[in-house]
Amino acid sequence: MLNDLLRTAIWLKLTTMAPKRYTRERLEGTAADSAVKIKGFVPNGKLTCEYLQQGTDELVKGSDMLNFIWKIEAVGYCDTDETTVRCNHAVERGVPFPDRWKTVLNCLTLSDTVRQSAENVTELGASNVKCELLGQAKRVMDDSIGKTIALNGGGSRVVYLLCGRIENDEWFVHKGSYDNGSLATNRFQEKDLMHRNIVTEAWDISRD
Repeated sequence: MLNDLLRTAIWLKLTTMAPKRYTRERLEGTAADSAVKIKGFVPNGKLTCEYLQQGTDELVKGSDMLNFIWKIEAVGYCDTDETTVRCNHAVERGVPFPDRWKTVLNCLTLSDTVRQSAENVTELGASNVKCELLGQAKRVMDDSIGKTIALNGGGSRVVYLLCGRIENDEWFVHKGSYDNGSLATNRFQEKDLMHRNIVTEAWDISRD
């Protein structure tokens, strides 16, 4: 009886300590589960993650680096991304979602928003209304925007507001909108936006 208990205890210990098997089926399931967790963010498209197996008779260890491929098809956006991740990390945490697609997911609902906007207008009685998404501007990362700069305005020092860089030292600037010599109610009208080179047209501080 005692020997049987000892054998059972040894068997349980060996079973517990036995290395986990990373079979192809298990890794394919890991990839599929990873896609399911993100699929809710792509309601009108297709998102998949697949394990790129090394061979039919491969022996995979937890420390092996494995390749997975993500595929996305949604609202005219199609792309693929191959990800390399450590085997046991993928199984325990899931296959990492491509960082560059995180912004894409936030924008996939824009087409629905555009369509709904057009429908809202037609419901008010307007006809032949069409609204299309032409693109999305990149976020401007320029600390100079919004600052003021003194430029030479026909021999006089004129202070302009930096509104947007065109290229290199070429900028859109604005000195304010005026009505009969007084600052207008709409102080920054589009018609008064100017194209200036802030280096070649900079005010010579020695004149001050």
